[in-house]
Amino acid sequence: AFFFEFGYEKAEITERIRAVALEAAPVAAMINCKVGYNTNQVGITDNRMQFEFQTQTEVSYSAGIIIVGDMNCRGFTFTPEYVLLEGSDPLPGDLTLSAGTEADMTPIIQLKVQGTPISPGHYKIELKVANPGGRILTPGIWTFGSYNDVSMYPTKYYLDNEMQTPGFVINNRMSYAGFYALNDRQKTDTDREDRPGYMNNLIFEFMLRTRPEEVQDMLLKAPHGFIFEDDCLGSMTSPKLKTDFNTVFGENTGGIWPGDLEVWQSTFAPVACVGDGRDARITIPIGLELAVRYAFRIRVQNPLNSPEWNKWTLNYNKESSDPFPGFNIWTSVGNPTAVPVSYARNQGGSTDPIVNPVTLTFKPYKNVPAKPAEEDKGGVVRVEVPSNFRFVHDNNMCEVDLRVTGASTPILPNQLECEVDNSETKLNLYMIGNVAISGEESGNGQEYQLIVYVFNPNAPQEAADWHLNTYSKYTREPEFSLDESQIPGFPIHNDLWRYSVSNVLGEYNGNKRVSEVEIVLSFRDHVKDGDKITVYSPRGFNIVSNPEMDTCDNYRPVGASPDWFPFTG
Repeated sequence: AFFFEFGYEKAEITERIRAVALEAAPVAAMINCKVGYNTNQVGITDNRMQFEFQTQTEVSYSAGIIIVGDMNCRGFTFTPEYVLLEGSDPLPGDLTLSAGTEADMTPIIQLKVQGTPISPGHYKIELKVANPGGRILTPGIWTFGSYNDVSMYPTKYYLDNEMQTPGFVINNRMSYAGFYALNDRQKTDTDREDRPGYMNNLIFEFMLRTRPEEVQDMLLKAPHGFIFEDDCLGSMTSPKLKTDFNTVFGENTGGIWPGDLEVWQSTFAPVACVGDGRDARITIPIGLELAVRYAFRIRVQNPLNSPEWNKWTLNYNKESSDPFPGFNIWTSVGNPTAVPVSYARNQGGSTDPIVNPVTLTFKPYKNVPAKPAEEDKGGVVRVEVPSNFRFVHDNNMCEVDLRVTGASTPILPNQLECEVDNSETKLNLYMIGNVAISGEESGNGQEYQLIVYVFNPNAPQEAADWHLNTYSKYTREPEFSLDESQIPGFPIHNDLWRYSVSNVLGEYNGNKRVSEVEIVLSFRDHVKDGDKITVYSPRGFNIVSNPEMDTCDNYRPVGASPDWFPFTG
């Protein structure tokens, strides 16, 4: 921005008469360009690289964005597909990506506009890549630019001027790195917590091939979604990073230190730890030995879901570990959903509220156990509705329909007990028989559909999350918590003045065609050009004529005019 002020040199505010700031147009140049990676071990064929950039100028038809590496970037082989990372602005769906090499074998990535332009914005993409087969000792330089007519490249017709940013070195293979296998007591003593969004404590072990000869940073790289604290070292009295043999596996556990691990001496304990998103850089003095296993414990915040590329890496002393498997977050696998029968508000007042069945579809990660022989109840499925929804109940007792997805019959009612708390916003479904819910972790996981019955809010409102949690014991103490899931909800709209469905000819025989079904709609709000009216039938009714064309079965408007929904412009 440009700043203008009259009386700028005056000491008294009364003499500084006027001031104005005029925002300047952005310079047509790429900014905020970065290159990241998941592993920098030599020869790894299943790596992921991240490219981040911000454009200032619209990129239209036949134009595009080109990312090219220099001579120290040779040897990378990209798969010509990309995924958008969290926090990125959207890219056009018809955008094409090509990846290859120039005549000098330097890598080149081209994003070309086919129709929909790329708007000025901040973009983050990830590509699958195979690393070079030999070491790279000096980080290469990657150049980002946007150009008119990218088919003419390397002749350049600039849209946004280029920006250069460093890449990364390629290291030799570390002997070993991974998670230390914990028993149940060790998990408890170290506050291991695999639920979504929680702070977790993880123990890693590693073995070096060579002895460090200088103070260096160790880089621990987590999958997408994990977040290390900015100061991941902590204080002397309250450390977040633990290497002392008496604290790694819990307070005062030095007496049961595992015999397969070397003790990390205090003389070369880490002196700094800086977290940056999913990266933790740990500064270590000289002292670690080769060919022995060391262990450390560090805090990190879990993501809300298990990462797609769920692997961790460790880099130190010019050595990089094999990407080693991570752990699954205790939450529903995939994308759980909440689908209502009605999106309409309840009218409130003296009008009887309409019961709305909502189908929750989820695939648990952890098993929800059946009732033990010595207990009254077993595990629990707990559902919490968004604000202003209420569960239907009779003296706090409720009814549900729980079944494996696709099953013709639900789990029998004598296997379940449904209870609504006094707030009417939380439902507890107890296992009271020999039926359990099978989670993905067991290797025999099932997807389930749970139909619950609610009263909708009395006024329109935006969509909000539902919460579905499971517990291994009916008492629901924190130590018995299993999966925690956030399920995207649905909005509530105004109700219709009138809505009726009539079987005109009274054809009620089962499994028979109904010739005339009349649907009457009267709206509170105007129906405008481009609006879409969706009618859902109950389970078992088929109102589709041609599944391939997705057309209604013998639809026609009722009345003299064929323009039942006239176009107004």
